[in-house]
Amino acid sequence: MNRGFVLFQDDDSNFHMDYVVAASNLRADNYDIPAADRHKSKLIAGRIIPAIATTTAAVAGLMCLELYKLVQGHQRINSFRVGYINMAVQYYVLSQPGRAPTFTRDLCSLVWSLNQTLKLQAGISRQEEEEEEKEKGSRLVPCRCSVA
Repeated sequence: MNRGFVLFQDDDSNFHMDYVVAASNLRADNYDIPAADRHKSKLIAGRIIPAIATTTAAVAGLMCLELYKLVQGHQRINSFRVGYINMAVQYYVLSQPGRAPTFTRDLCSLVWSLNQTLKLQAGISRQEEEEEEKEKGSRLVPCRCSVA
């Protein structure tokens, strides 16, 4: 069973850190930043894993809090929160999400928002799609939307 590649930075016999040092020094040379020796690279690599684990745990925790609200059946948008975390300076912000902006098309008084989607079926022509929408009582209107 293949378990993937595991980086062992403390074991000097497998040359993993040699690869990390060589790759980071090539990148440093490419971007004109100072290269790091083996010891400094080992210290930097030793700090990355805990930082990734901490950030992942914080994001997963905030996502679970929002998932509880969905499971409980909250429907109003002001029940939910948008989270911003900057762990480098210990900055945490939870705010209410805003509604998606709505757009109108003057020719046919069509109103839509960025939360709405148009589902297209593969292998169906535009004419067949229009006929199917007419049967449902809705209409397809050609429109172009871009977000700046």
